[in-house]
Amino acid sequence: MAVRRLGTRGDATTAEALRALLEDPPDPYVAAEALRSLVDLLGVDELGGLLRPLADSGPVLVRAQARRALARRSGGVTEDEQ
Repeated sequence: MAVRRLGTRGDATTAEALRALLEDPPDPYVAAEALRSLVDLLGVDELGGLLRPLADSGPVLVRAQARRALARRSGGVTEDEQ
């Protein structure tokens, strides 16, 4: 819950802390929420370089979150949203 709140605060200074949770995730659920918060905070366009590799080879929950973000950007629908 705390990780999700960081993204909703609208404070870009939290982005570094959220990115750190992706590099050395303490828990896959925390990492997925960190990515979700980063997308909310910075947007998909700014995170494209980070999202693509995570969508291909990140941990399962992070990979799914990255794919959802990229699909929304392109107007697509992910498998779990069908």
